[in-house]
Amino acid sequence: MSEEKRRWQRRQKVAWAAPFVLLALVGILIGLRRPWVEPVPGVRVKMTRPFVRESSLGPESAYRLLLEAIEPPIGVEEPVSGGAMGGPDSAPPTARKREKVWQHGWTDALEKFPVHPWPRQPPPKRKRGRTGGPGETGKNTTGISPRGPWTLAQYRDIQRRRELYEPKLAILDRARAAPNPQVPTADSCSFELLYLSKVREMARWLSASAQCRAAEGDADGARKDIERMLDMADVVCRGGCLINHLVGIACDAIAAGLTWHLATRRELPIPILRKLAHSFLAHADGAEPFAEAIRSEALLGPSVVPELYRKGSFDFLSGGPSAIPDALKKSAFAVAFLAGSTPAATTANLEACYQHLVAIAGKPYSAKTEGEYGEFLAETFSSRRSTMQIVLRTKDPVGHILASMLLPALERAHSKAAQRDAILRGMALFLAVQAYETEHGAPPERLNQLVPEYLPRVPNDPFDGKPFRYLPGSVPGLPPKAWAIYSIGEDFTDDGGKAQSVGSPRNGRTTNPDLVWPSQDYPKAPAAGAK
Repeated sequence: MSEEKRRWQRRQKVAWAAPFVLLALVGILIGLRRPWVEPVPGVRVKMTRPFVRESSLGPESAYRLLLEAIEPPIGVEEPVSGGAMGGPDSAPPTARKREKVWQHGWTDALEKFPVHPWPRQPPPKRKRGRTGGPGETGKNTTGISPRGPWTLAQYRDIQRRRELYEPKLAILDRARAAPNPQVPTADSCSFELLYLSKVREMARWLSASAQCRAAEGDADGARKDIERMLDMADVVCRGGCLINHLVGIACDAIAAGLTWHLATRRELPIPILRKLAHSFLAHADGAEPFAEAIRSEALLGPSVVPELYRKGSFDFLSGGPSAIPDALKKSAFAVAFLAGSTPAATTANLEACYQHLVAIAGKPYSAKTEGEYGEFLAETFSSRRSTMQIVLRTKDPVGHILASMLLPALERAHSKAAQRDAILRGMALFLAVQAYETEHGAPPERLNQLVPEYLPRVPNDPFDGKPFRYLPGSVPGLPPKAWAIYSIGEDFTDDGGKAQSVGSPRNGRTTNPDLVWPSQDYPKAPAAGAK
């Protein structure tokens, strides 16, 4: 037999043996692979609230009424001047002259309220070209500044908005009173949640409205606006997904910040302080549990699996196309299929992940709970494993990659929910102490003196389960007679009530060691370069 024929026979044997060797290697790899997540027996991921479709909610449901209430009134974005309120210098609508009332939109008005209280009477009309007052910077041909004192045009614009929004507030009150309030259940990533941005805008408007009412002596009207914010936050959380909860938390923070501002600068009557204290505590007690947000996400996460396998790419989740050729991405999914990734396997593994998160989310947020999040995420999605290692060593690599994109953000959301609880409970205590001080001429020596006349109980700090801390004097950074309520905050460390801003873990670039509600504001830090 010639040498050439022997080489040809050897090549044939190798060609026949190669598939069997490849199959043997695949078998070995399949045998070595292990699940990257295990289910948690007995943990429920199905929402405790009923699944509600948007089409099933009628016109008198809380959701439909809320949508109607938060829709901006017609004409609200048309700032006018020159007799908008029908005063002596009023003119027919066709003769009114349009001019720029705000330099940077509606945000400027909200920034103006804390600096310049709402005037009881219309401010005098300024001549064109004059500056708007101290604190005004930059050129302004209209003589109107968001930082300077209130101008006549700004005053009239706010009053015009108040008239336009009044019917909307009546609709919002109907939404608050509707039975079984719940928003529709979001069961896919394509579910429209655009209404949530309007919810935040309504909360901002209610903040402005309450400040106007308080300045005009209508303290009870201001209280109603605050309670509207709190109730609106409750409604959007009930049955909503994680972003609903985050918007609700933001509305609660707006309500609490406004209430502290009014209580310290407007001297609210004792009955109003008492009612608000009970309202804040009741909303803290009735807040939608954070575990429900995770359960709602457990509906959304698996909903992307069919689309993921249909397209064979993660591009629609990552925000845009990648530089990897489509053919290569399809090949990668084919390899992943051989490694055990199927729609059914990915869905089951995602559900197991959410079981772990629901189990953690159902616990009070503490240092131990935070550690459990970190331990689960670190063990499940170790950054030391490359994509190839995930494909070769884990069952269902597609599910592993998908979960690593969806789940890590949920850890921080639990901290925000705990902050919401601290803000609501802290404000309830602050208002009760304020009412006690107003009535008795001095703050209480101990918080249990508030029970039961001002509050039914002294609530616990959600970050450690102990009663809120109270400083009847000697508050860090404030005069000796100042007092404060405080929570230890998300660092789980009692720093003795140290902070530089009120009731927030962060204020711009400043991080507060504790969450503090003092009886007076902190002194402003000097501007950079100031002598």
